[in-house]
Amino acid sequence: MAGGAVLALRPSAPERLAGPGGSRQVELHTGGEPGEQPRIGAVRDVLGRLPDDLATGRSDSLAAPLTGKATELAAVWRPAAKTDVDPATWRRTGDVATVVATVTASTHPAKVWLTLSFESGGWRLADVERMNS
Repeated sequence: MAGGAVLALRPSAPERLAGPGGSRQVELHTGGEPGEQPRIGAVRDVLGRLPDDLATGRSDSLAAPLTGKATELAAVWRPAAKTDVDPATWRRTGDVATVVATVTASTHPAKVWLTLSFESGGWRLADVERMNS
């Protein structure tokens, strides 16, 4: 956060953060909150379908910024890839969430930082950043 502020996260309650200029509050939810578990489960389901979706040319699990990047995504989510989401890294504000996951396809796991958005009644992958190679 700007200004060197330190954010302490409690596992059971959302943090209330002031928006830019203190204009409005934003709630930051974490994976330790019981109400977040269904959302994390839904994201796991989307990521579990992603290798098949990419292999068959479907983009249902992708947000608009990623729909044209299926080839790059397929390099990470190869057929039969398994995605292990780390719920301790889950952070959500409104309809946007981030989480760290490990994608394992054959013997080369890839750790990725994922940004997801809730659109049209479901979670969609909006951005992927590789954390290691």
